[in-house]
Amino acid sequence: MQARQTGFPLLDRPEHLRQRGDGAPAAGGGQGGTATATAGAGNPNGSASRQNGAAGSPGGICGNVGNRQYTAITYTLLNQRRVTIRPSALEVAVIPSQAGAVELGGDENPFRVTGTQSLVATADFGVLWGIHNYDSIYMYRTPLAGGDRAPDVILTTTGTQPGDWMTSLWYDQTSDRLCCTHGNSISVWHNASQAQANRAADRRITVTGTATLTNICGDAGRDVLFAITDDSGIHYGLICIDAISVATGTVAPSREIDVGNFGVGLAYSGASDRLYVGKHEPANPAGTARVLVISNASAASGAVTPDVLRGVQSGIDGYIVGLQVIPADDALFVGCANASLLAYPFASTITGDTQPQSSGRIAGNSFLVVPTG
Repeated sequence: MQARQTGFPLLDRPEHLRQRGDGAPAAGGGQGGTATATAGAGNPNGSASRQNGAAGSPGGICGNVGNRQYTAITYTLLNQRRVTIRPSALEVAVIPSQAGAVELGGDENPFRVTGTQSLVATADFGVLWGIHNYDSIYMYRTPLAGGDRAPDVILTTTGTQPGDWMTSLWYDQTSDRLCCTHGNSISVWHNASQAQANRAADRRITVTGTATLTNICGDAGRDVLFAITDDSGIHYGLICIDAISVATGTVAPSREIDVGNFGVGLAYSGASDRLYVGKHEPANPAGTARVLVISNASAASGAVTPDVLRGVQSGIDGYIVGLQVIPADDALFVGCANASLLAYPFASTITGDTQPQSSGRIAGNSFLVVPTG
């Protein structure tokens, strides 16, 4: 890689920097030398060959979101019939832009997103899914086109309507599997982005000994899924299910993780093996909001002592409505109920009163962030 030039070349400098001083005369140089090279006795008919170098070591987590742009997809109860999509809205390190927004859904074809962490999309943003009115999953192709239009496909857990009462989605990009929570069960559709019509989920996983499942997240590489359990909005738990790619029927949690009572929001990075959990005290959700950070999460069990992201600088000034982590960028996004969306780079190392690199009032009740550049 060519080194970057840090100074101006003389001819490129402004006029007031080009002037030369009256320095001393140049000194006389010495006698010119001579150089002689003797030809080697190579083979004039030789041939060239190319050899591959040794394999490089795995790259580290990027952590640089300053040059990345993200599309923000948001839904708010103030705009109850449509989702707002802001292409390249979030260029971390600047205030998110409100320009160029498109809307998906409308008066003729309402798209009412219900639940929390209930919007997911393919990595290229070619397909968007969202829970509509709790009992259906709306699937839109080319969501950036926007429009007051019907979804391309409507999915229900049973393949017929009405379906089960749904609460949260997680999309496994690697295996193209869409997961949805309802009651104490998880429904899984295989080849989800290729769906052409409503059909029952390919697998149903019923988790024993748990209350209602709310937010879920996971990682295909580690073949693990995490879920928040909600007992009537008063007592929350956190469970882990191993071998989620083949789990079916009735299963018990592989592990339960005790971080005390908490609230809404769950995100996981398989690259750093860190789990992010939204927490607030039920009596004062806005004033006690924070993010718990559990390291070595895939092996965590029982009582753990997490790191905590909180404080005045953190910008978390309303109770949390959702979390999202993008492992390839090592970036954490926190959506708050006051409609702020906070972006934290170097998510694998943050703790304490960490200031977000960017914040803006574009979140809403449900949000999703997709890299666009």
